[in-house]
Amino acid sequence: REQFLRTAHQDDMLIGTITAIQDSGLIITLLAYDQGPRRDFDGLRLTGFCPVRQLPKNATHGNPLDAFQMGDKVRAFILDVHHSGRLILSMNDKALNTDLYGPLTLGVITDDDMPLHYRKLQNLDGKSFE
Repeated sequence: REQFLRTAHQDDMLIGTITAIQDSGLIITLLAYDQGPRRDFDGLRLTGFCPVRQLPKNATHGNPLDAFQMGDKVRAFILDVHHSGRLILSMNDKALNTDLYGPLTLGVITDDDMPLHYRKLQNLDGKSFE
């Protein structure tokens, strides 16, 4: 856990699951890096906070929180790592460094969008990797 917090950087792309929805934003339990290092941290109970203002703007919903449900898998990136170890995440594509990642879909994703190393580990595509 401490190693992750020491090595986490702004703009690191992460995959996680929504574990709480608050008026101020989403609490996301982190599962794995999406780009870059092939690391998962499913068992570390790492969480990040995505403030409402960092959620994707979705024209079909008045309140951006309405587009999310508990348990949704999401793609977000680190906006800030506080000295206390608190991670602030963003799903706002306007804040995304497209020079690093190119066009990526932020927000709710499917199992098919999960990183290959994580899908293999979790056997999400139903194949045996023995």
